[in-house]
Amino acid sequence: MNELTVSQAAIPAVAETPAERLYRAFLESQTANTRAAYAKDIDFFASFLGEPSAASAMSHLLALSGGDGNALLLDYRTHMVDAKLAPSTINRRLSAIRSAAKLARTIGFSNWEPEVAGLKAQVYRDTTGPGLEGTRTMIEIALTNTHPGIAVRDVALIRLMFDLALRRGECVSLDLEDLDLAGKRIWILGKGRKQKEARTLPDKTAVALTAWLDEREKYAAPEQHAVFISLSGNSHGRRITGRGVHWVIAGVGADSGYKTRPHGLRHASITTALDVNNGDLRAAQQHARHANPQTTMRYDDNRRDLAGKVAESIANVL
Repeated sequence: MNELTVSQAAIPAVAETPAERLYRAFLESQTANTRAAYAKDIDFFASFLGEPSAASAMSHLLALSGGDGNALLLDYRTHMVDAKLAPSTINRRLSAIRSAAKLARTIGFSNWEPEVAGLKAQVYRDTTGPGLEGTRTMIEIALTNTHPGIAVRDVALIRLMFDLALRRGECVSLDLEDLDLAGKRIWILGKGRKQKEARTLPDKTAVALTAWLDEREKYAAPEQHAVFISLSGNSHGRRITGRGVHWVIAGVGADSGYKTRPHGLRHASITTALDVNNGDLRAAQQHARHANPQTTMRYDDNRRDLAGKVAESIANVL
């Protein structure tokens, strides 16, 4: 069997083998974030097998019979559980392998597909975040930063994550061409999407972004198109990273008396959307861009603490 490659490097000058074309097509069919994550996940699988590369790891797996291949993946899953990896991480790493193997079978590189299921994940243990008051405090604290650029940048980030329920990756990937402040619109690349979609900017969010863009010109590196840039360290003036956004939000949260993270602001946004719109699940689902309404319902259940109220009513009759 030809060796598969998960390299994201430039295509070499030599002709690709059919297997190399297959795997390159597989990676390119994913969104940018998924593509990078899948490549890293298969690298982890290669380390487990002791193979020198992700390419040889996939060739190793797909050369096995279906029974032996699934037995190997069961061992791999057990290894990850023993390493105390989060269920979501284990499931994503197995998903990367399943996706590659499915495509390999489709075009004749293998005659079997993995049947090893992922783990049942505990999702949305905390769907509240810092809440409305906590977010308001974070904005007030961010504005007290003595660095004027950092102050308005952080407020703009907090505003986008809360007002529009944006994920940090969606903020990081924003380019100047994605903003239409006059028309009060913004184009974002949502989770799992291949094309950017327009979102309406509330007045206060547009004001916060305008204030940041006015300051941004003083610090941005030449020809830097990112909306949000780092204002510290070696990456000063260049696109801020997801990790950088994490430290910004965690830092402002800590200064405000809250332990929070970027996704906590999104959680707070969705919960607040339900509160101020009389529990309108459809409206909150559209706001959050949840594909499954059940996901939004978890926020509503946690917001109202229905299970807690039932438990209280039962306890009172004992």
